[in-house]
Amino acid sequence: MAVRKRLGEILLDEGAITREQLETALSQLKEAGLKLGEYLTLKGIVSENIIVEAIASQMNLKKFEPGEYDISPDLADIMDVDSAVKFKAVPVKKKRGRSHHCHDRSVEYYHHRLY
Repeated sequence: MAVRKRLGEILLDEGAITREQLETALSQLKEAGLKLGEYLTLKGIVSENIIVEAIASQMNLKKFEPGEYDISPDLADIMDVDSAVKFKAVPVKKKRGRSHHCHDRSVEYYHHRLY
């Protein structure tokens, strides 16, 4: 199994942070009780979007881009508005009788596991 790059390494490679910023963040994480992505966004070093993109890259996931989907109005029958708000989810396509949803749970899951 291939070794996955760490978030800090990805951000360095992308030029989103400097080595000094990474080292400072890593030295202050435990004191602050934060994970790397949380620290970098709270300090204003990188945007949350950059962190999401880096995690998507790290996990080999495709980041959801709303413009890439032609979301049909008949998908509204799959999930009512209250459920969409409650679960922060949107049905984006239906294929072979299965619905595919975009939701922030997967981002939160990776956010908590990898920051």
